Amino acid sequence: MIQMLINLLKTIPSLGRHSFQVAFLSAQIAEKMNLDSNVSFLSGLIHDLGLILPYEGKTLLDEIDDTFVIVRDTPGKPLHLHSILGSFITDYVEKLKPISPIVLKHHFPASYLDKTEENLISNIVFISDQVSRYTMVNLDVSPRDILIALEDMKSFFFPEVFEACREVLNMEFVQWQLENILAGYDVTDLLNDHVRNCPDCDKKDLIQIGKIVSFIVDTKSEFTTSHTWRVAVFSKKMAEKAGRNSEDLFIAGLYHDIGKISVSYKILEKPAKLSDEEYAIMKKHVYFSYLILLPYKDENWFLPAVRHHERLDGYGYPFRLKGEEMTLEDKIIQVADVFSALLEERPYRPANTVEKALSMVREEVKKKKLSQEAFELLESSLEDFDLSSIEVGREIRKEIRTFVNRVVEKFGDYVL
Repeated sequence: MIQMLINLLKTIPSLGRHSFQVAFLSAQIAEKMNLDSNVSFLSGLIHDLGLILPYEGKTLLDEIDDTFVIVRDTPGKPLHLHSILGSFITDYVEKLKPISPIVLKHHFPASYLDKTEENLISNIVFISDQVSRYTMVNLDVSPRDILIALEDMKSFFFPEVFEACREVLNMEFVQWQLENILAGYDVTDLLNDHVRNCPDCDKKDLIQIGKIVSFIVDTKSEFTTSHTWRVAVFSKKMAEKAGRNSEDLFIAGLYHDIGKISVSYKILEKPAKLSDEEYAIMKKHVYFSYLILLPYKDENWFLPAVRHHERLDGYGYPFRLKGEEMTLEDKIIQVADVFSALLEERPYRPANTVEKALSMVREEVKKKKLSQEAFELLESSLEDFDLSSIEVGREIRKEIRTFVNRVVEKFGDYVL
């Protein structure tokens, strides 16, 4: 689970580098203070994940590129919306619940906190976040410059946290590692010890996380508000009809478009047909999905998830596979993906009716692009559910709003 998250952050370059710096530095400071360095690492890694969770129709990090906006903390307003949203994500996933309060309070000054281990770690993430922000804005900065800048915020931190940070930043090893992370060097080996000690996840956890993933992906564009969830449900029902592992196909459907998190919303939301260059970028989401999901390459659901744009005639992508090289599971998710997309509105065409969408998929079968067997499974599955009810987004949107309101009621209003 954590390696998948690291791979996701790698595809969002500046947010990834910032998150890796904060995770690494938080673990170093916690170790210096004899606190749980693995919890500190995980909290630092996830602390800004709320930036990619949609709220009220948009994300706080709308433009995915090499720009990571550094905002000053607002005096007297320690509660940030992205902290609340990140806390929601960790609270939603059972095995991440313990770090939810840490993520929530990672901008809280020490004066707002009792001195518990949880709050000390939250304060560690806060000071690590400030160090990383400073290094990202001020390139070639010296440790002395960082410490001088931190002096102005000294009252925001517990004295022992500030002192431990000072000691850690004076270590050449730490300085060079922060520089390497910022320069974009592969940090896999550096983070591996902590990754091994982080909680692993079973299929129940994967489905929980997958619901959030599907919501993030689908809400990035007004034209795909339930696409991922529909693909997951269609694939599951078709697999049941075929006597195949329906849970695996459901998971494949939830994660098949995870790479779109790394695609600019300007392309996803373009109110016209994409140019050749834009289409090439859009196609690359499959490659990003492959990279992100690689830790699960030995799971049965992995290949169907990353092969959903392959075609029987060998003209799909990204592997240019032909029919005999693919499994029925691959072919099921391909049909489910095309059918779901045809039911959705696009900037350049209206949504199709079920009958019209089925007719268009049938034409692709006749052209030997999609599987006849998978298409028949789709047709026989449609009677099992009401298409209008297939949307997990409405449920998650309501849960997020309730969570935000509960936090605001307890701590006061937030800033962006």
